[in-house]
Amino acid sequence: MAATSERVVRAHQIIANNLTMREAAAGVKVGKFVLYAALSVTDTPLLN
Repeated sequence: MAATSERVVRAHQIIANNLTMREAAAGVKVGKFVLYAALSVTDTPLLN
C-alpha cells in the first residue's frame, strides 16, 4: 500500500508515542522502507 499523507501523519503520531519504526509501519500497513522514505521527504521531523 502507498504511504498516503494520512498514513504518514498517523505513523508520526505512533513514533511520537515512543513506539518503533517497525510498529509504526505495521500500524499504518506500509513497509518500513516506504515509511522511512515518506518521512524523509516530509517537513515534519521524525522525533519531536
